[in-house]
Amino acid sequence: MKIKQESKKEHAPNQEPIEKSAKFLNSIQRALQICAEYYSLIDNFSIKAKNEVRNMEQKAKVIMTNFQCKLESYMKSESLALTQRDQDCFIAHNQVVIRQISEQVQGMTK
Repeated sequence: MKIKQESKKEHAPNQEPIEKSAKFLNSIQRALQICAEYYSLIDNFSIKAKNEVRNMEQKAKVIMTNFQCKLESYMKSESLALTQRDQDCFIAHNQVVIRQISEQVQGMTK
């Protein structure tokens, strides 16, 4: 019986480094898994953010195009004149939209 007890004592210290190594490798695997999950989260957020910015950019371009078309039509037609009131209304209304777009995009970077 003494032999069996001694052999158990000899095996016990050998198991401890193996268990420590296994725990260490498991913690590394978990850290790598968390990194992969974070990359996926960033990719999904990036796609969503790009789409939102693209939509806001498109909205700003439409406003610019509409204003340019309005100016061109007034310039081509001698009978029409772009009144100060028309211009002020258009700018006032759309300036709010443009400011909101700028603030929203800037807010995404913070």
